[in-house]
Amino acid sequence: MRALWTHCGPKYALLWLLQGTVLRWLKLRAMHICVHETQVLNAAVGQPPQGYEIRVATEDEMARGVPDDPTFPSWPALQESLAQGDWMIAAFYGGRIVSYGWCSARPAAIAADLTIGFGRDILYGDRAYTVHQHRGRGLHAAIIMYSRQEAARRGKTVVAYIDANNYRSLISESRVAPMHSGVAAVSRRAGRLRYWASPLCRKVGLAFQQLSSRQTTV
Repeated sequence: MRALWTHCGPKYALLWLLQGTVLRWLKLRAMHICVHETQVLNAAVGQPPQGYEIRVATEDEMARGVPDDPTFPSWPALQESLAQGDWMIAAFYGGRIVSYGWCSARPAAIAADLTIGFGRDILYGDRAYTVHQHRGRGLHAAIIMYSRQEAARRGKTVVAYIDANNYRSLISESRVAPMHSGVAAVSRRAGRLRYWASPLCRKVGLAFQQLSSRQTTV
């Protein structure tokens, strides 16, 4: 909690504490929707660590896979993602992908029967991984920054959705640039989906959908 308070501030630390106590008891799931300050990102140099190159990966580069990543998608799954407009920002070392993060506009599955989605021209940061021997070098933060800059060049905005109890991801996002965040609280009781979304969440078109159920926004 001390690290979260130091890097992100009291709001994030308090919600992290509540998610593990009161919200858990109420069976509510709290999430942050994070947006970095555009002016700071545009002014940032964003140079990768020495010896690394960061850019959008090509199909051929993705087809070679990523060392020691057991969750890396199969080639058919990669093709499906690319066909639906997803793209990968990758860090290269010696010509191989050693860290990556995806940008996507498709609804994302955040539970077996629950998805999260956003409005038009809004992308979200998806699946990320860094090879073990290349961790601790700031690659994840550099990829986040590059993805925001690349999205802006394409007329898009990238947001991050992070569970309130995922303090590591919150700290990673905070290290990129100052950020604003909205909060969403999700309830699924008696098979019915209900959620509350703060103004920033509504601004980026946040919507949850549960299969085979009714949903209500409050």
